[in-house]
Amino acid sequence: MGHDPPDDGNAPANVQDLAAMHVAQGPAGLVITLTGEIDMSNAQDLRARIVTVAATAPADPAAPVEPAQSADHDELAQQAPSVVLDLTRLRFIDSSAISALVQLAAQFTDAGRPLMLVAAYDSTAARTLRLAGLDEALHLQEPSAALGVPAEPDRPDGDRR
Repeated sequence: MGHDPPDDGNAPANVQDLAAMHVAQGPAGLVITLTGEIDMSNAQDLRARIVTVAATAPADPAAPVEPAQSADHDELAQQAPSVVLDLTRLRFIDSSAISALVQLAAQFTDAGRPLMLVAAYDSTAARTLRLAGLDEALHLQEPSAALGVPAEPDRPDGDRR
């Protein structure tokens, strides 16, 4: 029998509240910043949303980014701009999140589209990917202004080291 933890008022109302996605244009292309938590309850949904946003992003960096319903591999391949996926502000990622990132990287590679994963060295995502031995395989990079990701973003706990 399962046991639900006590509600301390900080629990999300539903799965969609676990993680958020912010999309903006940066100097290197589309910048997608993920915040919150990615686990088995939302990893594949977020992966699909990232593909959709990347596939429907305007080729002109000055154009606004409009949300879309869904996209496929061919649509992803047709768009020119690079995509920077900022993982620095994630508080938690599990093996499902790692699997989704590996799938996402493969999808972008198959489509001939650049995907840059970015996370501050001491962030949860960077530490987890290093422990899994995937930081180099996924070409994880440090944040930089050239990528459109601040070098010292606010930490999930509000601490700026």
